[in-house]
Amino acid sequence: MANHRRKIEEILDREGWSYRKTERDILLIASWGAHKWKMDLHCTDEGQVSCFAAYPWPVPENRRSSLLAGLNDLNLQQQRGCFLFSPAHGRVLYRCGVQILDDYTSYEAIKELLLTGAALTDANWNAVYRLIFGSSGDVPHSRLTEEVKHGE
Repeated sequence: MANHRRKIEEILDREGWSYRKTERDILLIASWGAHKWKMDLHCTDEGQVSCFAAYPWPVPENRRSSLLAGLNDLNLQQQRGCFLFSPAHGRVLYRCGVQILDDYTSYEAIKELLLTGAALTDANWNAVYRLIFGSSGDVPHSRLTEEVKHGE
């Protein structure tokens, strides 16, 4: 099996996405409309590619127990990937991945993974916000750009 890190870089370059490489991962800021969030792409030598999208809001300590039940309900609605709470980051993550068995289809599989990760993060934006803050109103967008910083 191959590590598909170079293929991810090729796709991101071709699509015009800015990213930063670390020793293990590829980090980027993704956006869809007014929504912006961090994404972490991870590859293994066994052909696995994982995409982690971090919602920009820290989860208040007093909302964490009710959040988990809501994320379970949200996960029942997903056909691919899952939502989870990361105690290490204090944020909700959307995770999806793919096991690439055929190098000839790797480009399409990775591109679909990236687009699916971005689309589902955006599609569930308001639902995740409401789980975290318990609000039934509109999600504020003005402070999100300030909260999502590339170097954090």
